[in-house]
Amino acid sequence: MTSAQVAATPELSDKNKLTSHDLMKKLKSEGAILVRLKTHQNKIDALKRAGNVEAAKKVQDEQDSQNKSIIEAFRDTFNFCPVYFFYSSDSKYISRLQTDSVTFLNPELKPDTSIRFAEGFFLVAEFTQVGEVKRDRKEDLYYYSSTKGFESQNQMQGNTDMGFTALVIKDQHFNQLQRPFPYYVKTNDNIFFLRKSPIVAANQLNLNFYNFLGKVVIQD
Repeated sequence: MTSAQVAATPELSDKNKLTSHDLMKKLKSEGAILVRLKTHQNKIDALKRAGNVEAAKKVQDEQDSQNKSIIEAFRDTFNFCPVYFFYSSDSKYISRLQTDSVTFLNPELKPDTSIRFAEGFFLVAEFTQVGEVKRDRKEDLYYYSSTKGFESQNQMQGNTDMGFTALVIKDQHFNQLQRPFPYYVKTNDNIFFLRKSPIVAANQLNLNFYNFLGKVVIQD
């Protein structure tokens, strides 16, 4: 399925409204997770311009190692749905639903043009800060399909910044999802003895998704 087909959906309406449970079922039946990987390219380029090639190589090697560990983590533990990997430099194509323009990566972080997005729906995952969460919201947050792609619709006030790092799930425009959808797994980067590796976080996300889907089956 092409990126044009992904976007060919009606405007926002109650007909297209999805609950968190609907969204999880959609992800399982016809969707995929696209994992955004950091590059630190600006920092690397700045170090090279300053003549500090050795430092630039160190930053590059460390980021490559981290990205490879993320890919390995998902490939070894996450089987809820298909997973693709892309560099943050291709984010503009993702948000425009131009998946045909995205260069997806193989396990060695090499661009691989043979990897083509084959599903009709996707969510984005990345290791980042969690923020803008409504703590006391009791009702479900609805999601919609539109001509602009999949969107989370949040008109509630009183949000607060959670301020911790996690493996976070976002919509196609990089807006963080919300409860009751299990949209993050804490990585505890700032707490050494509680810190979770990518493989632990990816495995927990996989379990959370299956557990949430199980609740859907029971409620159906």
